[in-house]
Amino acid sequence: MAPYFPLYILRSDGKAEIVNKARKKELNVPTEDQLNSRPDAKGNVDYFKELEVGDAKEVDWRRKLGGMLIRETGNPNQTGSNYILAALPENYRLYERVKSASGGSETTDAYLYGHPHGRKKRYRSPGDFFPHLLWLATNESADPDDCSCKFCAPDDIQVFEKPDKVKPPEPAKKVESPMRKESLPLKSPAIGTKPMVVIPSRSNSQDKGIVATKPPASKPVTGAPLPPIVARQAGPQPLTPTQLAPAKCFEQDQDGQWNKYLFRPGELAWFNRGNAWGLSVILKRTLTRDNQHQDRAKYLVQPLSHPLHHPSIRIIESEDGLRPWLAWSPPSPTHPGLASASGLTYSTIDWKAVSTGRYGNGDAEVDGSIFAAKAVDDSFTLFEPLANNTVTTGERIYNGLYLGGEKIWTGEPIRLRIGSGQDIMVVHSIIERLKPGSTSTSSASIFLVGDIYNVHYRTGKSSKHKLECLLRMSKDDGTNRVHYFLSSRVPQISRAICVEVRLATRGSG
Repeated sequence: MAPYFPLYILRSDGKAEIVNKARKKELNVPTEDQLNSRPDAKGNVDYFKELEVGDAKEVDWRRKLGGMLIRETGNPNQTGSNYILAALPENYRLYERVKSASGGSETTDAYLYGHPHGRKKRYRSPGDFFPHLLWLATNESADPDDCSCKFCAPDDIQVFEKPDKVKPPEPAKKVESPMRKESLPLKSPAIGTKPMVVIPSRSNSQDKGIVATKPPASKPVTGAPLPPIVARQAGPQPLTPTQLAPAKCFEQDQDGQWNKYLFRPGELAWFNRGNAWGLSVILKRTLTRDNQHQDRAKYLVQPLSHPLHHPSIRIIESEDGLRPWLAWSPPSPTHPGLASASGLTYSTIDWKAVSTGRYGNGDAEVDGSIFAAKAVDDSFTLFEPLANNTVTTGERIYNGLYLGGEKIWTGEPIRLRIGSGQDIMVVHSIIERLKPGSTSTSSASIFLVGDIYNVHYRTGKSSKHKLECLLRMSKDDGTNRVHYFLSSRVPQISRAICVEVRLATRGSG
């Protein structure tokens, strides 16, 4: 079978719960009675069940939607290939209705729930849902009035006056103006109705996705400018946040959503071993539904150990079983010989001697994780390159950086140790700068560029300064009563500060 290339839909209007007409919250799924699979008094069965990701019918929906999306956007470079949605838009869930009479054959139909108008607005087929999907993938305004699906634009809207009785609009009267005519800028042409689906080149990374974007608008034709009425007053311009670029891959979009995932693939994290906490690497994550139909994060982790022992991966059912890498400092080794020695690293320790007891009694797996974590903490790894300008400027631009045990994307806030120790920088660029005349990355410097915010705690009920660029900082502004100001110490010319990353080693990956 030919491979299917994944398409990622980075926007969704799906709602896991809605407020009904009685102003009460209800889950946007079939009712409890509809989910009841018990037969009635006559032995008839009629109930709904959720289709898990990977179910044959669920996969068939995603394949059909992916194919329709590619055909509709009409990119000639994508013909002859198979495409599939990597996932249904967030909070949209597929349910199957199972019906059978007593002793009769069973019939099934699939319904897609999640439309913001509630459970009664469910889609019956991929073709039924496709107009709404196309609006999610290509419309930049996020205005439901632009959607042509049967729920956002129902075809039962009545025309209150017959077409033959509609009066044509009167032509506008020409009014002579005593003002002098000027050549004004022309309006820019309208954006096309078929945005492009940009598909990056294939790679081994699971995170390389397909992002629906619109084509660049043509530049307006400008004429002679109008004479200024009032001369501009000289003075410092007010500082404004730099506009952030949208997420460039599916994982970055997921990490940027508020209160969805606490931990990220590739990060170091403490996990509950039962009698103690151990160190691990996050391998994978997913969302599952609990008994209250609420989303809960679930993780797959790889415990760290020494080279002679390979522990099995662990499934962590709840985020309560994990702690961030920076929650605690690594403890001292359990073996007295390792704790008293200096200059030992994960790669220089004789782990066979440790296992045979030459360094005293202790837990070799725990000590292996401690030294491995220290090695990771003293390293950094760049990932997802965006531009390679080493020939012209000697720089490479990246979308993300593993800084020690944590994963950082562009567009995210980080706390700075310089200055007051309370300042926050929103990272706009991650730059690898080579030394002049050198092509070796071993001697390159890494710079994080972004706006710096001062943190002030407030006592009022509302903040005068609203941050529209970062959801996480906006949430903190509302819940933790923190007030952010653009720093006056940021240079006015660029509004950006370069922070050089200085660590012992460069990671690989």
